[in-house]
Amino acid sequence: MLPRSIIRNITKNSSNKIITNSIGLRSVIPIYSNSINSPKCFSTTVLKLSKDRTFSESTSEYIPSGRIIIDSKGNKTLVNPMNVNDELPDPLIQQRLNRKIFVIFVGVMSITLFGIFNYEKVSSPIMNATMYFLRRSTLAREKLGKEITFAGLFPYIKGHVNTMKGHINVTVKVCGDKREAVMRLRGDRDSRQDQFAIEEWTLTFEDGEVIDLLKDQSIDLKF
Repeated sequence: MLPRSIIRNITKNSSNKIITNSIGLRSVIPIYSNSINSPKCFSTTVLKLSKDRTFSESTSEYIPSGRIIIDSKGNKTLVNPMNVNDELPDPLIQQRLNRKIFVIFVGVMSITLFGIFNYEKVSSPIMNATMYFLRRSTLAREKLGKEITFAGLFPYIKGHVNTMKGHINVTVKVCGDKREAVMRLRGDRDSRQDQFAIEEWTLTFEDGEVIDLLKDQSIDLKF
């Protein structure tokens, strides 16, 4: 270890003092690190103590290519000017970044709109009425079991429910406490004053079995 008097004299003129373990020598003490008046440039002076207790001082500077150094008199000096071997900055980096942001924005908006439209179909009065009659159907309860509802955490209704034009053609997965099935509902109406004429209302199971719910005498689907 160095005498305290030596360390006190060394640190008196230094802005930063860090003591590290020896690397090959007994002690290596970074004395000070002076920042050059330029962004991302700095110089470091290190005082090394050898085995014979003599000091050697070394100074290293880091100055990136193309940096401008301003000395104490205000003079500017270009250090390490760029040449043909240096890598040029990418002029299209911002354009590619904007393109990625746009693609992500379009993807998020598409998923959001898809979720909104699908939720409208799931919560439509026609689908609510259909699920009500499905839960009351004797044939459906025999095959699906109790607690009949849409299958999955986020049910997806394929097709369209257009009450303004009077056209319904949807396919959705339903399930009970026994099995799952694909429900198909198709119907039309001539005007808003008329009821929908249901043309198809079936359940298709994984084994290929198809049940025609319109033949179930326990319910009469009307809306």
